[in-house]
Amino acid sequence: MFSRTIGRQEKDSSRHAVVKNIIVEVDRHGFLQKRLVMELLEKHSRNPIEHSLGYLVVNKKPSDKTNLDYRIGDIIVIDKKIIDPDHTTLTFLYSPKIVEEKRTGDEKIFESPNKCPACGCDLITPPSTWLYSCTNLYCPGKIKAQIIAFSNSIGMNLDSNIIGELVEKKKVLDPADLFFLKTADLIQLNKEMDKDVAQCFINSIEKGRRPEMTKLYIALLEIGGLSDAGAIELGVRTSMDSNSLDDLFDRAFLSSIIKKHQKKIPITKTRLCDDIDKIFKLINNPKTDKLLKKLNKGGVVFPSKQKERVVLENIPTMDEFKKSIEELVGQQLTEPARAVAEDFYANWSSFNTLLSNNSLSVQVDPLFLSLNLPEYNRYHRWKGLGNLLFILGIVVVWFHWIIGTALLLIGTGLYFWGSHIRFNDAKCFSEALINEAMFSPSEGGYAKLCAHYIARTIQLKSPTNTAHWPQYPSDII
Repeated sequence: MFSRTIGRQEKDSSRHAVVKNIIVEVDRHGFLQKRLVMELLEKHSRNPIEHSLGYLVVNKKPSDKTNLDYRIGDIIVIDKKIIDPDHTTLTFLYSPKIVEEKRTGDEKIFESPNKCPACGCDLITPPSTWLYSCTNLYCPGKIKAQIIAFSNSIGMNLDSNIIGELVEKKKVLDPADLFFLKTADLIQLNKEMDKDVAQCFINSIEKGRRPEMTKLYIALLEIGGLSDAGAIELGVRTSMDSNSLDDLFDRAFLSSIIKKHQKKIPITKTRLCDDIDKIFKLINNPKTDKLLKKLNKGGVVFPSKQKERVVLENIPTMDEFKKSIEELVGQQLTEPARAVAEDFYANWSSFNTLLSNNSLSVQVDPLFLSLNLPEYNRYHRWKGLGNLLFILGIVVVWFHWIIGTALLLIGTGLYFWGSHIRFNDAKCFSEALINEAMFSPSEGGYAKLCAHYIARTIQLKSPTNTAHWPQYPSDII
């Protein structure tokens, strides 16, 4: 059926459509772009078709496709070609041509805007360009485009309409804000939104918490300001030789990558090698640093080739994480406990880093361990018996010093044996908990670590700090 569909489309490659609208949007760099919204005239198809006309330029060349006098209501011919670049999806290329003889005079002439269509601010033409650009650094159209570009680059593919609503109502102001959203936030944003649609949006976000190295590099380079082609080329080449995210912010490393590949990749030679300092400043700046810290706090795990098996592992959602903890503690979490669980989840990647560096340890409280897990209360029996014999020995020694002394020695020995069991049980429990958290964080290791923290069984410790209930676990970071 798939091949028959392709054959039918190739046979009928030219169709007529009517221009329903001409939209001007702001891209992630703040430049204005033109887009045609068309509708096929065939009776069996009323789905809108969109076609980008490129940037809105000041002095257009006659050969520029944006110079075509498209009008709302025009009848155009679409030459449809089918390509399959990755052999998994179909992409359609449209080359709209105006049928001028079908114009009636009722068509609406397109007029270039004088203000930004997204925020209403003034437009400027930056030096060395012929493009219109919005002067507002916080233009919602620009922010929306940046978030869409970032999410698409790391493979989330989110609904652009929902992103537009989130940006418009200032619920999301950068890509990192996506990772703090919950299903309830989306339903509250739009009362008419179906719960399944909202949950599907959240599930798509969860897929981006552990991005591949190449995709994350491309996303950061694109949002930094590089062109699509330049970001892809540099991102792919850098990730080949890189071992961690830190390499992207190493000027010497970037220079060596560009020098290594400049003869093989023309686009790298022409667009990237001219000014390595400019490229470096685009990605190595306070804005990018702030974004990375926020992404980290939102639970995004930065990739590393040495930890590739762990990186590819899917972490649970926040709701799944809380449910696992509730099953372990045997009851619903209280408000303070939920806050601790959310804090632990938000710093998932930071705890990964501490574990990989052997910088995270747990201090077990034997009393709470024995209360929460009865199999660890055997030391009470030995210490209790030791105390009893010691007290009995003190009494008996006044009447029969040999028996009394023996009771004192036996009591002391049993007490210290109980202390040994107490220490050994706590040590074994601590090691088992850390090993499970290190090798199976998503399969319950982190949930168990957080559950025992909430139950006061353990305290978390790093080289710089210690955290215990009801403090936030992130206090050790």
